[in-house]
Amino acid sequence: FVPAPKWCGVRYANQRHSGRYLASLTAGQLATDFEETIDTATHTTERVMTGLRTARGVDLADLDAAVGPGAADALVARARAGGVLDRDAEVESGHLRLTDGAWPQMDGVIRALA
Repeated sequence: FVPAPKWCGVRYANQRHSGRYLASLTAGQLATDFEETIDTATHTTERVMTGLRTARGVDLADLDAAVGPGAADALVARARAGGVLDRDAEVESGHLRLTDGAWPQMDGVIRALA
């Protein structure tokens, strides 16, 4: 992930085939297989999905700082409106995190919040 002006960044992957990878480097070129520009909405969704997959959860202050004021409140409101808050997720020490009981159905909980 590389930051890009006016966008959240560019996601890229290196060549998978070692021969093409080495040929690109030998020619003085980047060995990228593909690139895609990540918009703010995609970046926000992926940040939340990734954060919820950790024991610490999503740092709500960091989310506001990265996305903009109100992003954390909107996420918590979605969790509350969807019946996720208190049942599958909790706000603790400034983080939205999954409850211990929600880990087995993590993907469904994350989809409900995305």
